[in-house]
Amino acid sequence: MTTTLANNKVEVLLTKEEIVMLINAYDSKAHKFNKILIELQTDLKVETTCCDEMRAKDLWNMSEISWSKRMKKHNSDVRGHWHIPFLHRYDTKTFRNELNYKLWLNEQVITEFEFYADKIRELSELQYNTFGIEYDCSYLKRMRIVNDKIRRSKNYFWEQKQSGNTEYNFTHYAHF
Repeated sequence: MTTTLANNKVEVLLTKEEIVMLINAYDSKAHKFNKILIELQTDLKVETTCCDEMRAKDLWNMSEISWSKRMKKHNSDVRGHWHIPFLHRYDTKTFRNELNYKLWLNEQVITEFEFYADKIRELSELQYNTFGIEYDCSYLKRMRIVNDKIRRSKNYFWEQKQSGNTEYNFTHYAHF
């Protein structure tokens, strides 16, 4: 079946299976930004190890992020001509202030995420117009919003840190 993309410059022959494959590929790329989006919004990193106590409370184990360490790592990666983590590309921009680094990273991550989200929306519209199959893209908006479990985990982390609980590992500063 012949279909045209939104820019009307290219005519592409795509089957239903190929459209689904493209949506799944862009979806997996968009999901890779979920971790960094949570970190940018909460300033906390979700730890992979979790104890039974946290599982019983239905919370994630979290640790504080040192943006100055991440900025220094970014600057060394840029000077060493390594790709930038999360963006998987080369860049030459260095920073002196961790707040400026965080703002720049937030802008870049959201731009990359929205690129993939727009591709998914475009392909789902193409799939609906061509084959009449509707694809729900509402999860893309929910990916940009911190969910309830993350919010509760963040509040629990700061409560434990302010109360001086030494059993909870709040002194670990996470970086890459």
